[in-house]
Amino acid sequence: MNNLIKNENVPELRFPGFEGNFKPYKLESVTEKIQDGTHFSPNILEIGKYKYITSRNIRNGYMDLNDVYYLSDKEHHNIYKRCNVQFNDVLMTKDGANTGNVCLNELEEEFSLLSSVAFIRSNNRIAINDYIYQYISSPIGQREINKVISGQAITRITLTKLRNFKFFFPTLPEQQKIAAFLSAVDKKIEKLTRKKELLQVYKKGVMQKIFSQEIRFNDDDGKAFPDWEEKKIRKFVISDKSGMKIGPFGSQLKKDTLVKDGYKVYGQENVFVKDFSLGARFITKEHFERLKSNELQPGDFIISTMGTIGKSCVVPDCIKKGIMDSHLIRLRLDKEIIYSGYLKQVFLLFEIQKQIKRYSVGGIMDGLSMGIINELKFNIPKSITEQRKIADFLSNIDKKIESVQTQLAQTQTFKKGLLQKMFV
Repeated sequence: MNNLIKNENVPELRFPGFEGNFKPYKLESVTEKIQDGTHFSPNILEIGKYKYITSRNIRNGYMDLNDVYYLSDKEHHNIYKRCNVQFNDVLMTKDGANTGNVCLNELEEEFSLLSSVAFIRSNNRIAINDYIYQYISSPIGQREINKVISGQAITRITLTKLRNFKFFFPTLPEQQKIAAFLSAVDKKIEKLTRKKELLQVYKKGVMQKIFSQEIRFNDDDGKAFPDWEEKKIRKFVISDKSGMKIGPFGSQLKKDTLVKDGYKVYGQENVFVKDFSLGARFITKEHFERLKSNELQPGDFIISTMGTIGKSCVVPDCIKKGIMDSHLIRLRLDKEIIYSGYLKQVFLLFEIQKQIKRYSVGGIMDGLSMGIINELKFNIPKSITEQRKIADFLSNIDKKIESVQTQLAQTQTFKKGLLQKMFV
């Protein structure tokens, strides 16, 4: 690709062999048809021959068909006479919270649309669907959409406004080149997304078998480990320096106690991303000494108590002196009974999250108390060695998932940059 000085009608990034300005066209002048679905409410079916696609089925870049309704033959044909969406047409959400979501139709079958979704079919003598799709999904295309819907109480794009969108188009060969290149990036994103999903499904299945003891590990000599036993969390939490079995909530800090540098205050943001370098809240040595019962140390097990309740992690060895804020609970574990890595995997179990949600309190926002944590119960191997084997095995799967997620995020960022530079 050539890097060019960007002017009004020339993109910053361009393939070799192409030159000249992109030309502005209203969308209606480069399309064969732009139409939305039915404005009436048909009788929907749980099962049927013809799918009924609404805004909830349109995501950025793909169709979500996990939750789809159906229509009778008669209802479908009445809608399809007016709205005959075809394979590879551009689908765009034009009403509601997801206004601007766009994808290509991947179904080679007839289906019906609700009015919240419009389809766009290019005039193939001037434009191609794939280029229009990539343009609308680009930051430039989305910016044009946001101009139309900004300030409205109900987000909506009318067909008239959609048809009058002005986009810049190169020649057909260059459109094809751009679309093919971005499509290849999309396929890589799709492949990584699928790989991540398969790893997550695999881990979920393995966890069910491990924690139901359908799968058991052996010791290094090939011998079976002792049986498991059910325990409540309070049975393996030791007293901390303040003499409490479970570390208390951190005090809610006021603005005048915070300083630019000092002792770190750790909160939910550190748990959610497992990164203890995040955050810019510090307290003085004086306040640290007063709140020292809330101090976090390497190996502490901490749990989020508000918002995304039950999210947990183990405090890493690299942590410096600091305290937790009021949205965390700290557990100091008896290392002879339980391995923190095993407990971390336990907190990912559906059954444990279900217990947490059942007993959480707090009105509008869920809240998690130390009393609830104390009473959580689950099966635990008597052998610390078996706990470590389980934790290490599942942690290795987590690392693979995180690695794929990193690749996925990098590829998505790469595409975002391309979309910003390849259109005008």
